Amino acid sequence: MTTTTPPTPPPRPLRRPHRPEDTTETTADEDPESASPAAFCDAYVATTIMMNSEPDPAALTENVELIDANAPAEIADSAAVMTAAVRKVLESGGQDFSPFETPEYSAAQAEVDPFVFENCEFDAAIEVTGLDFSFDGLPDTMEGGRTAILFTNEGAESHEIAIMRRNDGVTESFEDLLALPEEEAMAKVTPVSGAFAPSTGSQALLVGDFEPGDYIAICFVPVGTTLNDEGMTEGTGEPHFMHGMQQEFTVS
Repeated sequence: MTTTTPPTPPPRPLRRPHRPEDTTETTADEDPESASPAAFCDAYVATTIMMNSEPDPAALTENVELIDANAPAEIADSAAVMTAAVRKVLESGGQDFSPFETPEYSAAQAEVDPFVFENCEFDAAIEVTGLDFSFDGLPDTMEGGRTAILFTNEGAESHEIAIMRRNDGVTESFEDLLALPEEEAMAKVTPVSGAFAPSTGSQALLVGDFEPGDYIAICFVPVGTTLNDEGMTEGTGEPHFMHGMQQEFTVS
């Protein structure tokens, strides 16, 4: 498999958004922990990280309930659309992810994820754009820690940003790793996190804990994949990374 690394865009400065102050008014009859912005941030970020692995259903359910109970009023309806989708996936035993592939979910995510990016606390935050077929805004180097990436799709097709770290001791280049059979390649890297923005203008949040090392951002979506009002169309072409949608970077 031949891969082409796109030109590296100029790095954008990291920003450190702050967690909103909890100004919720309570009465003597109310739980002082109710409607807590901090609790919402913690639960939403935890859920985002869990959904990029094999989450414990009980822990995921607990966080979904915390999101519903603490979502700020301005995004509560959209957050409810997203938590309802998570519950449907849980009901399927983690086998049916179609609730995440609807226009309604995409619209809700495009409202909630930017809010979390701007108002919750991370060690660093970066805005990255997905194009046909490259990433724009991802720096060559970044510092370690819990990092949020707000991924905006400005292409005509669906795009994702999946980030993997090359395991310590692995000597092959990422180009060599991408040429290996999938099972062999995945034994030499560690997935960190990912985000999927299915339509033009849609946004999605990636949150990951970045340790020092060598990383690659990559899009595995097949050419021809799109989302419109009628639903998701699965492409049949080559993965986007084979057309240049991949970028290496280093975490110090």
